[in-house]
Amino acid sequence: MMIRVSLIEDSLPEIQRMEEILNRIQHDEKLNLQITVFQDGESFSSIPPHSFDLALLDIQMDETQAAAKIRKQDEDLIIIFISNLAQYPLCNIK
Repeated sequence: MMIRVSLIEDSLPEIQRMEEILNRIQHDEKLNLQITVFQDGESFSSIPPHSFDLALLDIQMDETQAAAKIRKQDEDLIIIFISNLAQYPLCNIK
């Protein structure tokens, strides 16, 4: 089974870091991940609903309400906020 993952991140070093992590997880857990990178929320928002199973979204990009737009478009998509900043604690956002 293939898991379609979207990585929504605007920083190239963080994109590379996340891709390395996802590739390691894919290898270690024997998963089949299809990873697609978007460098802004608007690009992702133009994708048809149900194109992905999981969205990894840079929490700092959410000032543009990317998560709200994504959620409105696809209510079933799992959204995980990512950040390299310690100031963002784990939380449950609906």
